[in-house]
This record gives sequence, structure tokens and C-alpha cells, in this order.
Amino acid sequence: MTKNKRIEDEPVFLLRGDDEEIYYIDDPEVISILEAKVKSMKGKSDDEIGKALLTIVNPDRYGKGI
Repeated sequence: MTKNKRIEDEPVFLLRGDDEEIYYIDDPEVISILEAKVKSMKGKSDDEIGKALLTIVNPDRYGKGI
């Protein structure tokens, strides 16, 4: 058995909301949207980016996203 096996994990995205709720995103399409949003917000604060991402994953609570 070789020690050099590479395991490909599925990508996931984790976000923490205002009340410490955790959002576990494993849908590749949603992850692509979130990654694009992060890239588009280059230079913004982590808080601003986090709030923008939360509007995407939970628009009912955090407002309209995308």
C-alpha cells in the first residue's frame, strides 16, 4: 500500500451568522457564487464580505443577496 494517496474532498463553505449559527454549504453552484462574490469584494473588510455572503445564503434573515 502506498503512502502517497491523494484524497480529493468535495469543497465546502462555512459561514457563521450574527447569532453564531453555522451555515454549511456543499452545493457546488452556491460555492461558485460565494467565491465569485468574495473575489468581487477584494479590498473590503472581512465583516463586509461576511455580511454580503450571508445575504446570499439566508436572504430571509439577512436581506436580499446577489
